[in-house]
Amino acid sequence: MNYILYLLIGVLISLNAAYFLSISRATLFWGKELVNEETGTGIQDAITPPWISYLSIGSYVTVLIFIIIGFVLFGLLKGIILIPFAFLATGIITRVLPKGNSIFYKNIIMRSLANRFANFTKNRDIVRANAVKDILNKFGMPVPEILTNEEKETEIGMN
Repeated sequence: MNYILYLLIGVLISLNAAYFLSISRATLFWGKELVNEETGTGIQDAITPPWISYLSIGSYVTVLIFIIIGFVLFGLLKGIILIPFAFLATGIITRVLPKGNSIFYKNIIMRSLANRFANFTKNRDIVRANAVKDILNKFGMPVPEILTNEEKETEIGMN
């Protein structure tokens, strides 16, 4: 395989890693912003879309595999060059992607939370649904009240 082609593949892999790094930064920003916290992570864990964790790990492992395969295919010297290349490409691409406080990432987070709210509501997990509802309200997204079965029966006059 041509070394230049391999570097281009490395740029694509770095783009993937940079995207997940940027989402992680965005969830940290919004997690702190929603609770007005200067230090710590705020509610980052609560607002991070579940699929992000798995894909992020896969992305970082892909970068590591890229470097290892580079050593095997091109030898020690060119393999060593791939290490700073991967980090530099990821850093440059991260600078080009939207910032953590952008509406782009906010929408991803809010969509994920809205889907979780719907799933929790459908599964009658009232505690989790209310927790997600509170977060969505902090984002400024109005969410309907969740009624328990007893409240529904009372509301429609079954009791």
